[in-house]
Amino acid sequence: MKILVLILSLAFSVPSFAGKPQCRDLFAKEIIYDGFLESIRGINFPEIDLLRAEGDYSKPQFLKTSDGTTAFIMNYSDHSRLVEIGALGTTPKITRFNRVFAEADKALTRDRKIVQLHSEYHSTSLSIYNADSGRLIKREAIPRPQNGKSLFRYLDANFSVYATGLHSLKILNHESLKAITINTRFNFSKVTVNPEGYLAVLSKPKKNGRTSAVIYEASTGKEITRYNFNFKAISVDAVLQQGRKLILRRATRDRDRQILEIYEDQNHKPIQSMNLNEESKWGLLNGGKTFYYSHSYSNANNQKLLIYSPDNKDRGFTKFSMADGEIPKVASDQYSLLFRTNDGFKIFDAISGQIYFFRYSRQIKSDNIDDYLGFNRRQNKFAIVTHNEDITGDGDGVTRIVEVTPENKVVQIHTEIEEMLPEYVSGDNNVQIVANERNLIAYSPQVLGSLAATPETKDFLARLSQHFESEAYLNQPETTLRFILQLGQLSPISVEEIFNKYPMLFSTIGKLDTLTFKSRADEINLRMQMDMLLKNFNFRDLAPKEIAQLIRPLLGTIDPEKLSVAITRFANLILRKTESSLAPEIALVPSYNRFKLIKEEIKRQLGLPWKAMTDVAVAYDKHLDAKVVVFGSYPIDHSTPNKFGFHSVVKSEFNIDRNRSVAISWQHGDNRVRATVETRPLATKNIRPPRNDSPDYDAMIEDKILGGAIVIPPNIDDAEGFGSQLARNYKSFYKTQGYSFQNESLTGAQASKLLLEKVESGEIDYLVREGHSEAQTDSLVSLGGQVSIAIGRKTRGGVEERIYILGPEDNLTLPTNNGTISFSELGRYLRARSHSSDFIFLQTACFSKDDLGRYVGMTAARGFTPLATDEGADTFVNERSSPIRKILVGILGRKPWSQMRSENSSGEDYVFPDQPEYTLQGLNNRSKVAEVRIHRDYDVIIEAKDKN
Repeated sequence: MKILVLILSLAFSVPSFAGKPQCRDLFAKEIIYDGFLESIRGINFPEIDLLRAEGDYSKPQFLKTSDGTTAFIMNYSDHSRLVEIGALGTTPKITRFNRVFAEADKALTRDRKIVQLHSEYHSTSLSIYNADSGRLIKREAIPRPQNGKSLFRYLDANFSVYATGLHSLKILNHESLKAITINTRFNFSKVTVNPEGYLAVLSKPKKNGRTSAVIYEASTGKEITRYNFNFKAISVDAVLQQGRKLILRRATRDRDRQILEIYEDQNHKPIQSMNLNEESKWGLLNGGKTFYYSHSYSNANNQKLLIYSPDNKDRGFTKFSMADGEIPKVASDQYSLLFRTNDGFKIFDAISGQIYFFRYSRQIKSDNIDDYLGFNRRQNKFAIVTHNEDITGDGDGVTRIVEVTPENKVVQIHTEIEEMLPEYVSGDNNVQIVANERNLIAYSPQVLGSLAATPETKDFLARLSQHFESEAYLNQPETTLRFILQLGQLSPISVEEIFNKYPMLFSTIGKLDTLTFKSRADEINLRMQMDMLLKNFNFRDLAPKEIAQLIRPLLGTIDPEKLSVAITRFANLILRKTESSLAPEIALVPSYNRFKLIKEEIKRQLGLPWKAMTDVAVAYDKHLDAKVVVFGSYPIDHSTPNKFGFHSVVKSEFNIDRNRSVAISWQHGDNRVRATVETRPLATKNIRPPRNDSPDYDAMIEDKILGGAIVIPPNIDDAEGFGSQLARNYKSFYKTQGYSFQNESLTGAQASKLLLEKVESGEIDYLVREGHSEAQTDSLVSLGGQVSIAIGRKTRGGVEERIYILGPEDNLTLPTNNGTISFSELGRYLRARSHSSDFIFLQTACFSKDDLGRYVGMTAARGFTPLATDEGADTFVNERSSPIRKILVGILGRKPWSQMRSENSSGEDYVFPDQPEYTLQGLNNRSKVAEVRIHRDYDVIIEAKDKN
């Protein structure tokens, strides 16, 4: 059977959670000879004794995962173990570390990183470890503010949110390790996060009692909604429906009473209000789709539980009475909760919206319910932890896991351990552990432990095998896609393997126009499955066309914001595959342009609005043999696309032995475009930045001036003032360094002229270019039609320090480009200096390390020293954790590279000349250099009118 080879790598064996007393063997051996299962399962079970000696272990720490894997860490006195169990119940993987981990929130990423957020006495720390060795990869420590309060932190499977100050937050993408910084412009008092990827921040009340609340998108840091209230809000409790709804509490004159309110879509009038007394517990269920809140009334003898689900449009809050002093017990999977009443207990299932009532029985009483483990949907039963005290008072009593059906019939006592008082329950969606220092019970409400105990799973794998063995997958696209989505929900890695084995799957699924929902439940299920696929899919020969074939039939099920994040993720994955290409027509296209071409091609293939681009790149080697590469979204003179989805050709080759002017023209879609490439050999030699331990500060301040410039181009502005805010962040930093400022306003052309003159005079010694890379291959930076310039000055030790901060005007409505400075222009002004000195160029665009050699070659000036990012990049904030800030502090303090790097506690986001990673790819050891200038008669980026 063809599918068997695929499954072998997924499920050699399946753990069984037997829940025996003392549970010394967490995974029991099991051999089943039933043909199909035997062939995919094997009998290779490890012996695992998690408890070792009494009191030698601590509470299991479960890690958040995005692919259905169960993972937890057990700490012992001298080491720790990471236990991983695949989503199909694969053989447990045990990794031993010669270290113990702090008890903290953790996530396990697909590329084998452990991300940990930990609150310490003096700080909050973000730590990233290698999941195979336990080695610390990266650490960021955020000191507590002077008021001594701990900083907010939140960790999910795919991202983390943590405060870096009184008015700033960082959002870390666990896959790329790229962080986005949010500056709220106010000191915040409360933060709440929805696992769907949205967060709300509440300001501290002003003197007049007014407060503000802002909702952000976690993937981009973009502000979604802002509320300005004329009352004192005391807490934001939830953000729902992709940031469209906000739940908060406001104060009243009666200190014992609060008002819970729901706001929607920037409407400052609440759509729901509820009077409350003091809260006891609240949170989110069903992946952030349902909100619950429990509270008491001073004039009543019971507690109230409120449930709110925006999807249920017929109701507002649903109220339930609870027993006096009751606090709801939420299952580890966050999909259901249990609460006691005066007559029995109830379980609310957030997925179905149903409430189940149970009367107390001999096994389950009002005084013996200890915890609630969850709802086993396949076997339609609930698991409850009970503890009966020893009536003599001499022992610890009896702990049981009792399973009951919705019909209030006790199925069985799953586990019973005498002389056990539970100390804690921990777990994830698949496995719960009830334990104390002597006993450990493992339980799986999802029946993860045995395929034999899951007929549905066995049946699914058999049908999957038959579907591919019979080659029905070739002519049944909808059935095939549904199989793939279901398999991806069970084990994402298996989807990659099945596409590798059956590459025709893409064209099969691509035959579908749109998948039709069979019911509302089918639509909800497909959305969940598609979300999982978008987050985890990675095919070894990934290309835009294949991505579109897979996604297009389900476009109607994907939230637009999640689709945008997925497109960026896929474009980055394909970009990495282009780096191994040796073909000059691909390798010579700058990495940012490759990324942009790939991303827009994915949009085109999906039938979404997209932007076409075309441009020319010039590269030469140590012999001054030059190649001119033309690339574009459309065919270049009838070219065929490469496997990455864009077009590129070597248009001209020549030697730069003298001044040359080469005219280039090409057909790009319906347009004939032209460029002129001017080159000339230079006498300058040794343009490679020296691998010194430090910049040559003595030469930089020989003129008694240490000057810098910050340039914020219009392509970072979004007509909502982000560019202006970024300029204010820089100005705030320099003010803390003792700078005084004056402001000017110039046109883009005037600003670029001023900047280059200051470079030539030697007044500017370092330049920071904020934002995304420029679309033009030779462009250093573009300036807007009107530029605001803040000029700061400070004198220290006989040296005048100056800074020029160039940013878009506050009233900018659309990014305009009236002044562009190319690398070759910068090089010409650097070479015209009266004396040679280092010029530090800090490029903050993502993945710009790939283009370091290109920057040096285009500038062709001695002393030009670019610094660039190795991965994703943050925009600047005036917080100690900002990598850009730390480099600026290093330059102003005239420190060596190593100290700038060691002080960058968030990790080596930037590479420096004293590091082996500073490779200057493609530059080689040039003994000859040239100046290259490109003149264009076209726009590099245009709005495309056609769709696929």
